Amino acid sequence: MPAIPNCPDNLSEENMRAISAPYNFVPLSDYVHIPEWSKRASHDWPFEDGLSGEIHYTLVAESPLLVGGEQQKATGESPATIKPFKLPDGRYAIPGSSLKGMLRAVTEIAGFGRMRMVDDRQLSIRDLTAGARPFYGNLMTRTVGRRVFEPVAKAGWLTFDARKSLWVIQPCEYARVEHDDLAIYSRDSWWRSVPREPEARNKYARWSRRGCSLTVDFDPDAVRDHVHSRGIRLRYRKALNLGSGKQKGVLVFTGQPARRDPRRNGRKHMEFLFYNAKGARLDVPEEVWRGFSQIYGDNSDWNWWKTRSPIPVFYLLDGTGNVQSLGLSLMYRLAYRKTIHGAIRNSCQQHLEKDGGYDLADLLFGFVDGEGQGESLRGRVSVEAAVAQGDVTRDVQPPTILNAPKPSYYPNYILQNAKKNGTVDHYHTLMDKNVRIRGFKRYT
Repeated sequence: MPAIPNCPDNLSEENMRAISAPYNFVPLSDYVHIPEWSKRASHDWPFEDGLSGEIHYTLVAESPLLVGGEQQKATGESPATIKPFKLPDGRYAIPGSSLKGMLRAVTEIAGFGRMRMVDDRQLSIRDLTAGARPFYGNLMTRTVGRRVFEPVAKAGWLTFDARKSLWVIQPCEYARVEHDDLAIYSRDSWWRSVPREPEARNKYARWSRRGCSLTVDFDPDAVRDHVHSRGIRLRYRKALNLGSGKQKGVLVFTGQPARRDPRRNGRKHMEFLFYNAKGARLDVPEEVWRGFSQIYGDNSDWNWWKTRSPIPVFYLLDGTGNVQSLGLSLMYRLAYRKTIHGAIRNSCQQHLEKDGGYDLADLLFGFVDGEGQGESLRGRVSVEAAVAQGDVTRDVQPPTILNAPKPSYYPNYILQNAKKNGTVDHYHTLMDKNVRIRGFKRYT
């Protein structure tokens, strides 16, 4: 086995390539236990043989703890800081609410309870690797030859139709334009290299400062195959003769990926010209718009675009000619076909039922209908703060980049069919009809 640079002797190449995480999952049960007496539980009518009492316990910290207390957001001069939680008298402690949440999570698992405290999020994917071709690449492009691909997404102008109370798309054609040609046309050498600005709005601002109009005369070339990185050919139409062509188009900028070595192929070096808008406008179905809004809700370009009209977008059609997804770039983030709740239902519909009675965790810790349309039940468990005993040593954590677990990471969060050696031939994702999540997350 070849040596791995800077690899400790006790780590094999296989281990270095394995996925590691500080958490694992308890499989989601295909059965939810609802005690037959759960509907009769009430604080007003105690059970005749009911018991009450206290449990005293001691927690031992086997490793340093950080229970978040006072926090300070990052500024241009200093990073974010988090101080340990303290009681008003200055003693370090773990809040009772944190311990109660931990106990409830264990009870949900051990008592075959519901998994319903999960937001029904619409996740998305943009993965250009070969392994993701079955559930991303093959949906966004079609193979038209050996290592020759053609984008499937169409272009159009997005507006809101107040009469229909719907967003609609006016279809149009598009051509791609080289950054080098934009540099010559605008007399701005900035376009000859990959811009450091990842946001499309900053490109528009740069173009505007040069005094250039977004309406450009050009000639659309015929659709041809063009060589890109790693010998791959992409089939599309190029824009030629900027400023002197016979066709008028509108320049459309899209976001820029992270800067790469400019000496290497693979960097993004093209933008778009939208032209020849024609045909009937297409309605964007409500569920498609809802998915788009969740995916782009925190996107800075969308927050800039949504106050303007019309908005340039790319979209896919389903087999009946209806819009099934849309985005702000040609290879946009594609909404999964299943939401998180849809994957949970594939394990057991009871996990998301609201009126099927209370499970054990509800009966002990209470339940509140988040939508305010159903019944609520007061909890029977109170947990006091766990106060630190003895001398407490406080260490300062060096500056650290923190990152939260991402439920969109399908190798970990989706139930996979792994072989005995741990390898997977085909990854399941939320694109699959019968997809199921891994289960309840538990940190190790």
